[in-house]
Amino acid sequence: MFLANPKTASTSVRKILDEYSDHKILENKGMYHEHWTARQYKRIFENLGYDWENFYKFINIRNPWDKYVSNFHFSKPDSNFKPFYNKEYDRKSVGLVSFNEWVKFHLAELKKPPQGCYRIDRFAGDGDGNIIVDDVFPIENFSVNTLPGLLKCLNLKRDIELPILNTTKRDGYRDYYDEQSKKLVAQYCFLDIEYGQYKF
Repeated sequence: MFLANPKTASTSVRKILDEYSDHKILENKGMYHEHWTARQYKRIFENLGYDWENFYKFINIRNPWDKYVSNFHFSKPDSNFKPFYNKEYDRKSVGLVSFNEWVKFHLAELKKPPQGCYRIDRFAGDGDGNIIVDDVFPIENFSVNTLPGLLKCLNLKRDIELPILNTTKRDGYRDYYDEQSKKLVAQYCFLDIEYGQYKF
């Protein structure tokens, strides 16, 4: 089973596993969404009579600083920091909030991340701080370091290549940050499972 992490470039990984998945059946029953959490899927498995522990579960993660920049561009916040999909969104004030103001508003003032920038324990946990998937893989080197072994483990054909899907061209994420916003993302995002995976 593959759980797609919000804003992690996991679209490409899902694409190569689609033909081996039954998710379309679940989707037609309203029991699948690419951005649901592991906890939500576990409940669905239990409702279907499947033993969660008998399945192999993994997610992809993405550099958290890069993920915040991507989310900022995707959500196009207005002057009240509301994303474009909020019903109170003010299209006339788009572009008046800087990236660093946006990060500080969410993490320093609200003390919670913008939608789509969840920590691993929020997305892949049970609600009590326990990770309930088997593996967490960085997306940036997935095709080289992880995909060959994963295909072998799952007994899938070995000549699958990871397509490049759902990408956005922009400047390097480091150019967006000041010292405070850089530290805020690190303080909020990093758990033991992420240490050593990423450095600013």
